[in-house]
Amino acid sequence: MAHQRKVWFQGDSQGSQNRLFAEALSPDLWQQGSASNWHAIWHTDMPAPEVFAQAPEHSWINHIPGNNHLTVKSALHQTLDAAQKRWELTDVFWPETYNLPAEQEALQQAAEQAPDTAWIVKPANGARGEDIQLLDTLDTLPTQGDWVVQRYLDAPHLYQGRKYVLRLYVLISEIDPLRIWRFAEGSVKLASMPYAPEERKNPYVFLTNPDVNERNAEVGVEFLSLTDYSEWLKAQGHDATRLLGQIDDLIVRTVMAGCEAMRARAQAIGPIAAHTYELMGLDCLIDAQLKPWLLECNLSPSLETCARPEQGGITEAAMKKALIDDLVGLLGLNGPLQSGRYRCLYPAADAQSKFHQLIAPSLADQQAAEQVVGQPLTPSYQPWRVEEVIKNDQLFLISHATGQVFSSNETASWIWLQMCAGTEPEEMAKQLATPATLPQVRQDIWRTLGDWSRQGLIRQNMTI
Repeated sequence: MAHQRKVWFQGDSQGSQNRLFAEALSPDLWQQGSASNWHAIWHTDMPAPEVFAQAPEHSWINHIPGNNHLTVKSALHQTLDAAQKRWELTDVFWPETYNLPAEQEALQQAAEQAPDTAWIVKPANGARGEDIQLLDTLDTLPTQGDWVVQRYLDAPHLYQGRKYVLRLYVLISEIDPLRIWRFAEGSVKLASMPYAPEERKNPYVFLTNPDVNERNAEVGVEFLSLTDYSEWLKAQGHDATRLLGQIDDLIVRTVMAGCEAMRARAQAIGPIAAHTYELMGLDCLIDAQLKPWLLECNLSPSLETCARPEQGGITEAAMKKALIDDLVGLLGLNGPLQSGRYRCLYPAADAQSKFHQLIAPSLADQQAAEQVVGQPLTPSYQPWRVEEVIKNDQLFLISHATGQVFSSNETASWIWLQMCAGTEPEEMAKQLATPATLPQVRQDIWRTLGDWSRQGLIRQNMTI
């Protein structure tokens, strides 16, 4: 059969990052392409903006513009901090975090208020456990470069006496409408030495990164699957299903927090003909109370086999192969879409209770959620940190956060007044439009509400 499509690989030409994707593609449908001739890109790092802008029709790129708002540690902190204010969260799911040097003063004040607290210091855009430090005081903080400092979670839940972090694989298959998936299998990243709080200088005690623990010649890296961990948890008398449900909620909130920044970045690049998607590795620490804490979201998670065969390496290799095989199936790269072992977290049966977490939902978001839940969604909005001023019969909106002034035309003013009265978008559209113009008016209303949401003038009510 003649080859019809071409795939272009960038980075890691010899390793598993490329090999597993290449092996998952049907040889009857795909052959090697080049930078100037491709239908799918598999890029370990982030492609340049022009790659997105010049992508051909019916093509795929394995990254989404603006993903750094989730995958760069310092930007993730800013993303979640902004979401916390919007959602008015009191029970957060990420450690107290500071970006240096910008938040140096706030960090010093926090340290003075909690002198016995330990702090973990990471490069702002680091990976693989490189240059991570655990400090009892801030006296030896790095003075050059950009760093992320987090309050150290010093009461972790332990697996057979060792600290661990769960690695979950999360796929954003579309950004508008937003679709979020989690691969059914994952892994437990284990420290290679027993946990001892006083041994803060020993990386094999407090770090779980496989790249760090493989240097421990006495133990090395052990692979434990998420399935086996869940069974162990149940045997210990804990509710593993409840924990995974909490993690899934955490995943949806995290991606929703970064969704609008990704949409904005994609829009800034211009029309993108390619189907963009993002596979991330999310790391969650489980504390002694079995509460999950999001530590980071990793771009292009490692597909290498870290454990030796006798320490679970065979199972690890099979899991990572299935991760990519099913990714290719879900995206329809070899034919009809097949989700395999990926489970859709959003929109799912509970989409109605999660829709309000979207910062600026689109009409496509609403339609996708309604298709899943099988009934209409009736989102409503409220003014947020804004002052209304009417001058010469024209409505002006002043943002309390930025001081920026936004003017409104007659139609936008009417939409604002209807929104404040609790009218939902579909009802507004029906009042404004004729049957012939309803589709366009509906789209315009959602676009107007989205603009106000992005400008920080309104937010969804917390319940639908």
